[in-house]
Amino acid sequence: MTLLELLALLRKHLRWLIVVPVVCAVATAAYCYTMMRDVYSASTTLYVLVSEDSSQMESYSTLSTNFNVSQQIANDISQLIMSTRVRMDTAEALGWNSLGGYGISVASGDDSRVVRVIASGADPEGVAEVANAVAGVASEVAQEVMNVQSVNVLDKAMEPMVPSGPNRPLYVAVAFLGGLFAACAGIVVADMLDTRVHDAKTAEEISGISELGAVPEFGKGGRGQGAGRSEEVLGAQDSMKTLLTNLMFLGVDEPIKTIAVTSSMEGEGKSTIACLLAQAIAMSGQSVLLVEGDLRRCSLAGILGVRAFKGLGEVLHGTPAERVIRKTSQQNLFFLNAEPDIPNPTEIISSKRFRELVANLREKFAFVVIDTPPLGMFADASVVASLADATLLVVREGYTQKAALSMASEQLKKAGVSVVGLALNCGEKASKDSYYGYGYGYARRRSGKETGDSVARLAFDGNPGPGAHSAER
Repeated sequence: MTLLELLALLRKHLRWLIVVPVVCAVATAAYCYTMMRDVYSASTTLYVLVSEDSSQMESYSTLSTNFNVSQQIANDISQLIMSTRVRMDTAEALGWNSLGGYGISVASGDDSRVVRVIASGADPEGVAEVANAVAGVASEVAQEVMNVQSVNVLDKAMEPMVPSGPNRPLYVAVAFLGGLFAACAGIVVADMLDTRVHDAKTAEEISGISELGAVPEFGKGGRGQGAGRSEEVLGAQDSMKTLLTNLMFLGVDEPIKTIAVTSSMEGEGKSTIACLLAQAIAMSGQSVLLVEGDLRRCSLAGILGVRAFKGLGEVLHGTPAERVIRKTSQQNLFFLNAEPDIPNPTEIISSKRFRELVANLREKFAFVVIDTPPLGMFADASVVASLADATLLVVREGYTQKAALSMASEQLKKAGVSVVGLALNCGEKASKDSYYGYGYGYARRRSGKETGDSVARLAFDGNPGPGAHSAER
């Protein structure tokens, strides 16, 4: 992952980079300011005098050849002050059972006999008493045990007026930075473990197929019924016009007349894309036939609002296509349905009669758009794609699995399909770049009622309901 890709990923999940650190900082602040008690510190400074005993002086004189005498004395006194005896004698001198709740620490310079004793605790008056008591006890014990002349108090401990800790702002800042780091790490790890396609660049890299257009996500603008929904339809139609234009550029040498629309897995929105693509062609003034090529799960009739009791099976059994093909509410757009529960769909799609039918329909209409099953599930889509002039592979952003897309692209290559383009459904970039700022999604429920193909129903029928009307010949 390059630096630019990392920045783009973090920008995409910017809200997590804000929410996680803020939550960590707020939680830490709540704990610090409600649960943590103030700590007070008081200190006293001691000066150590060495005994004038000749043997002791001789000992220190010999020691000075290897160590700094002053520092050694300070270290000895520091260890003495931290001893259990000094703590017990200090508690006894104060009339307490122990020094529980109070901390004692010692600091001394690198080359000095001055020792600083620091007492800390929650009681400001108590820490001053402890520091002064420790100094007195340490002086007595030092003279008794170490044979020093004296340990003099230079500065007596005073009762502190303000707490010395905890450093709550520092804890909050550290929590914020820790939350920021955790958010960044979580985003990167989640992206590495994510098996879904989230952008056109990733889809192109996996499939080796160029993106021709992106259709925005439906309902992202938060609009309800009425004018807002109409604008969403117009936004989706505008995106489909751009996609159609790019698709036609692929047929510079050989004009594209038959288009197969498929996907790598179920639920990516291929049927909706097929309907809107056919409508975009019809709106350009050219005749187009939309064929229900998904014999296992027919859905186009419901989207178009056309009741067709006869379909593809009747045509393949000898009924003239003109008697089965139906008009739709969109001028120049015609529809060839498929009967439900057709046995052996793959054999029918692979038959000679079906190839002849596609060739015949290609001559009668300016364009033929065929909706097919997903590639990864059945061989039907590969067969239809090999018969078509171009194949449109639908990829739904944030839904399509990378492995499924890779297998689908390999399946198309093995079928000998040469002209292929990607259609990115529910594209985030398309949502931002759309002229109307709205879009549509597939199989995504809104308010518990709407599905992604409702925008396609609106495009053909003018309302979000089923909108079925009597078919015309």
